[in-house]
Parts: sequence; C-alpha cells; structure tokens
Amino acid sequence: MFSKGLYINDVAVTEIAIPEGITVIKGHTFAYCLNLTEITLPQSLTTIENLAFNHCEALQEISIPKNVNSIGLGNFTKSPNLKAAYFYGNVPEVWLGNVFDVLSEDLVIYYRY
Repeated sequence: MFSKGLYINDVAVTEIAIPEGITVIKGHTFAYCLNLTEITLPQSLTTIENLAFNHCEALQEISIPKNVNSIGLGNFTKSPNLKAAYFYGNVPEVWLGNVFDVLSEDLVIYYRY
C-alpha cells in the first residue's frame, strides 16, 4: 500500500512507477505533485482512494488497470492538462463522484476491454 500523503506537495517528482503487488493507493498520496507527468500503475492495483492524484497539473494521460474496482472522489481534479484516461476492463464498481472534475475540455475517456 502507498501511504496517505506519501508524496504530497512533492514538486520534484516527475515520473512514478508503482510496483506490482501494490493493491491500494491511499488518499492524497500524490496530491499536489505539480510536475508529475507520468504514472505507471500496476496490474495488481484494485483501489485508488479519494484525492490520490488531486492537483497533478502536468499529468497528460492516465491508464487505469483492469483490476481497479474502486476509484475515490476527486482523484484527477485540478489536472487541467489531462487529455486522455484509459480504462482497461470493466467500469469500476465503486466510482465516487467527480473523479474527473475541472479539467481541460479536451479530455477523452477510453474504455478498452
């Protein structure tokens, strides 16, 4: 598990690859990582808690692995440069409103099975 607030406000982080075996990203883990441009999520991931990626302003795309069945509130809010979100597999069972809020009008959400 990636701890709550582990990288919060860390402007030095530009890329992160979360290792296989991690199943939960706790809330606010990467919030306000203003220069984060690339995130690689593991296939083992099942849960992204509230606001985990809030205010990742440089992020341009995100791929959500097929095993993710819960996405918390406000995860990609205040990410104006986000242009593409890819979901693999089914739509998550738990989707707490406003996952993609206040974004670029260019955002496209893709579902790939």
